[in-house]
Amino acid sequence: MQRYSLASLVKIGLCALLALGTVVQIKAEDAKVNAVGAWTWTGPGRNGNPGRPQTIKLKMEADKLVGTISGGGRGRAAADGAAAAAPRETKLEDVKLAGDQLTFKVTRAGRNGGNPMVQKFTGKVSGDTIKGKIEVEVEGQDPRTTEWEAKRDTEKKEAAATDAK
Repeated sequence: MQRYSLASLVKIGLCALLALGTVVQIKAEDAKVNAVGAWTWTGPGRNGNPGRPQTIKLKMEADKLVGTISGGGRGRAAADGAAAAAPRETKLEDVKLAGDQLTFKVTRAGRNGGNPMVQKFTGKVSGDTIKGKIEVEVEGQDPRTTEWEAKRDTEKKEAAATDAK
């Protein structure tokens, strides 16, 4: 039977740790969360009525995640009978993805020149789902919190993947 010196055992142990560290690093890179795409959900409506669909669109610009939110508008027709205007898009602020935790905020003008409304979104990205909370702040009112769960628009995701090829 062959005997190993203490120095040989230490070298073998260090090589094993190095190999394990490389495998863990590769697995961590494979599991990196991808939040890019269009995500849609329906917020709660007033007085038990159905809510309106909302969509966030996230993309990478250089090494920064940016995006817009649209929807939630009232969908009213114009006074002259024309069709309802398309929902306006609002730029997302302070978009951050740390691990699987997505955060951003949206500031919208108040009604009739009133106080602006700030929505702070937090959510956990898991595959094609983001689930989290929205904290709504309007100056002079207590903050309200509601839950949201968005699904990735997989048709757009597949089309984007096809376009990239």
